[in-house]
Amino acid sequence: GDHRLTMAKPLTLMLAKGEFKLLMERLALSPRQSDVQKFVSWVKNLFPDDEEAVSDEESELETIAEELRAKLPVDAIAPGEKICFPTTGPNAEGVACTVHVDGFLYSDELVDDLVEEGKMSRTYCTKCGSRETKPLTFISHSMSIPEVRHLYTAVLPDLDGLTVVDIGSRLGVVLYAGALYSKAKHIIGIELNPVFCRLQREIIAEHKMAPRVEIVEGDVLDYAIVLEDADVVIMHNVFEFFATVEEQRRLWKFMRSALRPGCMLVTVPSLEESLAAAGCTDLPLKGWVEREPVDLTDDEDLDAICLYTTDPGDK
Repeated sequence: GDHRLTMAKPLTLMLAKGEFKLLMERLALSPRQSDVQKFVSWVKNLFPDDEEAVSDEESELETIAEELRAKLPVDAIAPGEKICFPTTGPNAEGVACTVHVDGFLYSDELVDDLVEEGKMSRTYCTKCGSRETKPLTFISHSMSIPEVRHLYTAVLPDLDGLTVVDIGSRLGVVLYAGALYSKAKHIIGIELNPVFCRLQREIIAEHKMAPRVEIVEGDVLDYAIVLEDADVVIMHNVFEFFATVEEQRRLWKFMRSALRPGCMLVTVPSLEESLAAAGCTDLPLKGWVEREPVDLTDDEDLDAICLYTTDPGDK
């Protein structure tokens, strides 16, 4: 037969599986019975065991991220979205040296690709026209896929039958991961931006996560009733870049009053850091929450996830 190589044509996963199955059936007809085993061994050598296998959950999250990348700009900032750059604290570096990259949509590898393609830079010039450059600060308003996997498999306990609420759910990675990695009964995202609400509802419908996963559109200050029923509340970079210091103080006071005793609270960054940045000296953690121990991984991003439990006594 003609063994000349032809130009590779793109395949869908379904077609690839079908062609591979057909190939194995044809190979089974070979007069040399060892050919099948030799071929399987050859395929295994192409993909060594030391490479980390991608789980079904991670694969689905990556598929969702790909769908959303096609609908959003690289910075994943929605039209009309208000960004408030902090004036104090570790993130007070200003717009000129800060880049918004959604950690769910763009892994470090994809960011490297964008830099190579000239669509993004990792440095900025401190003096126009000079060679004095500094690294840009990359800010993500979403958890990455490794972070949400760690959250549900290592930080939080078994959530069977519980209600999870994500404040500022944005593109929904915390919600989708909750549906895939946990047994939580109800997973609710509170999101102010209507564009993000629409995108999340589309994903929830397309991936058949309703009615278990639900989006509530509006300001968290109007949804105390949702928080009062929550067993777990998740807050990832939720206030600092989207509210003035005065608004942050009001929001944190609201959170202190709204969460029921015994509720688990997950924050990135730590409550200590967020309250200090907002100048909330009148909101001591003692008597409100207790910080829970979590196993450290030596990964800076994973170890930034903090777990608290609201005081079962008086708030």
